[in-house]
Amino acid sequence: MKIKLRNDQLLLIEQTLQSIHENTIIVSPSGSGKSYMLVYLEKLLTDQGYNVFVYAPTIEVREQLDELLKENGSSNHARGIVSDYNNLEKDVDVDYLLIDEAHHVEADTYQLFFNKFPNAVRIGFSATPNRLDGKPLSNTFEHIVQGKQVRELIDEHIISDFKYYAPNTSQAIKTAVSSEHLNVLGERFFVSLERESNYTKTIYGDVVKTWLKYGEGKLTVLFAPSVKMSKKFAKEFRSSGIKATHIDGTTLPSKRKEIIDDFRKGNISVLCNVDLISEGFDMSDADCVILTRPTESLAMYMQQAFRALRYREGKTAIILDHADNISIHGRLDDYREWSLDGASEGGKGTGHERTIWERWNNNAVFDTSVELEEVIEHYDGRFDILIEKALKLKNMEGFMLLNDIQKEAHILSTSGYSWAYAFALAHGFDIPRKD
Repeated sequence: MKIKLRNDQLLLIEQTLQSIHENTIIVSPSGSGKSYMLVYLEKLLTDQGYNVFVYAPTIEVREQLDELLKENGSSNHARGIVSDYNNLEKDVDVDYLLIDEAHHVEADTYQLFFNKFPNAVRIGFSATPNRLDGKPLSNTFEHIVQGKQVRELIDEHIISDFKYYAPNTSQAIKTAVSSEHLNVLGERFFVSLERESNYTKTIYGDVVKTWLKYGEGKLTVLFAPSVKMSKKFAKEFRSSGIKATHIDGTTLPSKRKEIIDDFRKGNISVLCNVDLISEGFDMSDADCVILTRPTESLAMYMQQAFRALRYREGKTAIILDHADNISIHGRLDDYREWSLDGASEGGKGTGHERTIWERWNNNAVFDTSVELEEVIEHYDGRFDILIEKALKLKNMEGFMLLNDIQKEAHILSTSGYSWAYAFALAHGFDIPRKD
């Protein structure tokens, strides 16, 4: 066998083999080598005389897996990889189904595939076993085997470290104000993650200028909310003298291959698309990702952002989040403990809503008054310092400080009084209240 797995990958395979006759999903972050694990397991099973089919969701992913199978000496490539259940051989006994991008398994296309081979054991691979519709993966799988966390893989130089830039409206103030400060007169307050009513339509900052500031010289993939806007972004980059092009599902396969090859050779600086190359697609040459598509799908968010995190020595990826997705889903390297019920412990996103861009006809609101700033790992405590000052002052100056902070941080009350107004009541101020 030509493929050599790392120890952490071998451990996942060994854990899967312990329940090899039961349906199992292997979860490991994008860029951690799931395709290699899939191909390794495929040959391991076929060498034992089992009949194995591999299900890939797209033609591009199918081609990538087929190439890996060839390199690994599998006799099962081509015939054994399918992306359309209608083209399968009839009356074939299949022992194992290996499923790439297995968070999609509850979709009808996958279920029809499974129904065709009801006795086959299903083994899935996914970076994000999380669905927008909330359907649990326990309908398809009995076990979940989870690999290392994102930060562990970064520290071990398996995926690249990154710098993340987001609108300054999503800074750590939203979650980092000490809880001891959010209590006045026994009333509890909290930092709201909700944005102004139109935030789901907003693209923050100037996309081209921001890229010139933080991403120039890096091969970049831009994810747009629609084909129309993807073409618009490509045109704007070209107008600024930057080599950019758009690609989508209607692009002829030969032309699509030509464009992607040109991108990998550096002949194209910015490749604009909607979601054609977001999932399972190897973009190891990309160093920068631009997110202009707000999404409530944790899976989509992580799949797209991770296109830039393929490892290369000395590389630091750049993520430009113009849609402020980080305020919904948290950091890319947050600790996440996945489960078969479709949720994750440690991350913010619940992922049970439809992608918001499907609801408003591609009409985006651009707010160029808000610039992107680097999201730092540790909150610097400046708001805590100001709050401590306000609480010590116990006067009108303290009231005004709290008033400004609660507006910026969207701090709301669990009952009727605002934070600053409760502070005024506690210290005897006569502040008119607007009912």
